[in-house]
Amino acid sequence: MRARPFTGPIEMTQPPLTTVDAPSSRLLAKGGRPSQAAAGLLNDSILIAALDHFVRHGWAGATMEGIAASAGVTKRTLYARYGSKDGLLRAVANLDSSPVAADIAATIPPGNPRDRILFAAQACLDVALSPRARDFSLLMEQLIHARPELIEETSRPRTEPLIGIFRFLLEEGAPSGAIAPDRLDVMAECLFDLLVVTARIRVLHGLIPSDQPEAQARHLAKVLDAFAAGVPALQAPAPFAAIKSGPSSSPPRKDE
Repeated sequence: MRARPFTGPIEMTQPPLTTVDAPSSRLLAKGGRPSQAAAGLLNDSILIAALDHFVRHGWAGATMEGIAASAGVTKRTLYARYGSKDGLLRAVANLDSSPVAADIAATIPPGNPRDRILFAAQACLDVALSPRARDFSLLMEQLIHARPELIEETSRPRTEPLIGIFRFLLEEGAPSGAIAPDRLDVMAECLFDLLVVTARIRVLHGLIPSDQPEAQARHLAKVLDAFAAGVPALQAPAPFAAIKSGPSSSPPRKDE
């Protein structure tokens, strides 16, 4: 069973936003002020348009004026909401992060720790390979050269909620006291890096077929089994058929 790929809180089925078909003009309630729900939709629409604008124009080429035009809002609205281009970038970094993690966590079926971690890993990998995640990765590559000081604070909001899923599954699945609390965070990060980050790179480089979920699942299982060799709680249970029955196969005693 695999989690459904997460597409975010808004299905972007409309044409690209323009200053004519602006979300601000469609979401305003009577009196010119948007409702709370409409304000949330407007915020997401702005951030989605901003991410697309950052990717198309590059960090250096993106301007608040251009982003405002792409989002169909005024530049004054952007500054009022986000303060600066840096503030807008931080908001873009938080787009979908917690909802994605909540969506995955809600779909993990009951089972043994290994199967639950593999399910979460495949779901996180699906998200990491989504078009929006790829766009954000392109933006991060630009920031490495243009604003390296922003990398950590814009990358962590997108990964920490997902790493938290692995931490929870490790803590829940291991026997009490089997994993020291100070090691849980490190182990969760290692699992995320091995099962999601590295697997994503291998898929993008063609080392794992992107159109073959079975190949991805085999890779994830192989990696987790190697990792779990030192963590008995994560090891695959022995198949029932492997349990031998009948006379003991131990060597005969000398006095027989």
